[in-house]
Amino acid sequence: MGVSMMYRGKLILFFEHKELVLGVCIAEHTNTLSVLLGNGMLQRLATNRILCASEECIDHTVPQTELLKTLQMHTEAQRKLQCDVIPERLWNSLNRTGETYTLSDLTCCVFGQPPTFDHQCAVLRALASDNIYFKLCGAHVYARTPEEAAARRQKAQEEQKRALIIAEGSEWLASVRNRNPKTCCRVAPVCIDVLKSVAVAGKNSSLYAPFREMLTRAGLTDAKQCFDLLVQLGIWDEDENLLPDRYDIPWHWSDELTQQAEAVVADTMRRVLNDPVRTDLTGLDIFSIDDPYTKDIDDALSLHFDKDTIVLGVHIADVASCIMVGSDLDREAARRGTTIYFPEGKIPLLPQVISEQAVSLHQGVERPAISFLIRLSRDGEIRDIQCFSSVIRVSRRVCYDEVDAAVTDDSIYARFYELTCRLRSHRRAAGAILVPLPELQVRVDAHKNISVRMRDKETAGQIIVSECMILANYCAATLLKKAGYAALYRRHTIPDSSISPIQIRTRADAYRLRHYCNRVMLSTKPGPHAALGLPWYLTVTSPMRKYIDLVNQRQLSCGIRNAAPCYSFDQLQEIMQTVQPVLTRAAFVAQERKKYWILKMLQRRIGEHLDAVVLKPTRRGYLLLLTEYLLEAEAPSPPTTKFTPGDAVFVILRQVEPFYGVMKLELIG
Repeated sequence: MGVSMMYRGKLILFFEHKELVLGVCIAEHTNTLSVLLGNGMLQRLATNRILCASEECIDHTVPQTELLKTLQMHTEAQRKLQCDVIPERLWNSLNRTGETYTLSDLTCCVFGQPPTFDHQCAVLRALASDNIYFKLCGAHVYARTPEEAAARRQKAQEEQKRALIIAEGSEWLASVRNRNPKTCCRVAPVCIDVLKSVAVAGKNSSLYAPFREMLTRAGLTDAKQCFDLLVQLGIWDEDENLLPDRYDIPWHWSDELTQQAEAVVADTMRRVLNDPVRTDLTGLDIFSIDDPYTKDIDDALSLHFDKDTIVLGVHIADVASCIMVGSDLDREAARRGTTIYFPEGKIPLLPQVISEQAVSLHQGVERPAISFLIRLSRDGEIRDIQCFSSVIRVSRRVCYDEVDAAVTDDSIYARFYELTCRLRSHRRAAGAILVPLPELQVRVDAHKNISVRMRDKETAGQIIVSECMILANYCAATLLKKAGYAALYRRHTIPDSSISPIQIRTRADAYRLRHYCNRVMLSTKPGPHAALGLPWYLTVTSPMRKYIDLVNQRQLSCGIRNAAPCYSFDQLQEIMQTVQPVLTRAAFVAQERKKYWILKMLQRRIGEHLDAVVLKPTRRGYLLLLTEYLLEAEAPSPPTTKFTPGDAVFVILRQVEPFYGVMKLELIG
């Protein structure tokens, strides 16, 4: 079937790359046309793209120069007529909005005469250049409603403002990069916000897409360049910690919350200390064991002998009595989930006026506490558990090193150590998996001096504190389980049997064991904690550092006073589901920040050989443990040598980038 000749010789207006283009049809095909454009190019055009076509035909067989002159003449005529088309005035003249009109009707409204092709094209050009009031729908035009027009007007204003920012901002940013910044730039605050957002979130930043053109013009192509420019401007430090913002972790306290915290210190503490229900234990010899720099001290110990039994006291700061359920401080603590420790500081769970002053168990001052007095046999078997609200006074504060030095003497610390070793033996006999992993402590002082210390967790002081806290937590779980109160328990299933042959002889063995062990899970129902060798377990001993412990302490406080529980099972289930992802992010952020400072140190060691141990093979090579820094990293396989887990190896440090947290290692075969 032949092609009907509907358009040959007609002038045609259509969109090309969002621009209106005028052409003349010189040939027709099935559903397409061959159109000569004003620039002399020939284009294949689908018929459904035609916005407007002339009624009359011109002689398309004349020389091309004549056709081009005709196109130029009509284009100039249309643009001249376009000056008479004011879209807002046309829109206001309509009786109805929110409806579709023909192009012919709108052209008559403007020019008041039978519309010619050029008149219609002039209207189309005007409406296309100002799309606030009308929307082009092929050969028809939709008149927007007042609400739609207002929204389009606002969007147009925002686009105009953004275009200005891009133009001026890119020029200013480029001048800053060239270290010759303009002294005054009215869009500089917006530019700085864009730099901050992109430095934190990279291409995932909500400001990246709208202002990508500005960054590109200024030569800023990645997050690190944006970060460096903020450092150059003096807005950020070269070691600025972006992790809290990157992972949506709150780390500042509002003035309102700070005032509420101060009110707690001024009013609540006085009331709590004078509570007649509390047992006065200020006569007990109570001491705390902590690092010398610790300010938020949440536990203390006591020990006395009664005939053939031992009474072990574990005293926990009573934070629950100060932070009310559902208060602003409580909601903020739930949002934070835990205190996050960085080498250069920390993000506390609670305002420091509470955690480091009001409830911290400082030496020589009275503090509210939840006290466990656990009666044990001489070989460490539990005979009786007492738990109650108390008032205590820590008589002395000692550091781990002091305890370690004193256990060889006939001191209270030596007897404590002997008792806690028995407690550990009981847990080991019950199946506890003891993984002797040291802790790498990385600290950065005010002058950015980085210090790294390997802290052995198997020292006497560490064992005393850890075993006493485990015992107190187990006792709390036992009391809550017996009372039938809901709580947030920690459960751990028996690890895969395939790890049982692993004998822990080296640090690498301990790390391998950790990789194979199942994760500890939170649950509202009690169950076994295989790694600790206990039938049930929860944590309550760090209420000023961990929100889960604060929640459990509230339940325990209600239980020991025979009061209604603070939380139902359903409420605790909701808390668990809300807080668990927060804790996961917090742990990741703390680890990444420690890694950042380690990589800063390693920048000075590029090209050096480092000791490492093979943990396991990976798809591209091996997962290694850099033994000096307890840092896990992957290295590609060497071309010839194969390794097995546990092998001691050497690697060459080839590249380090602390900002992105990456390094490249070469494994020596």
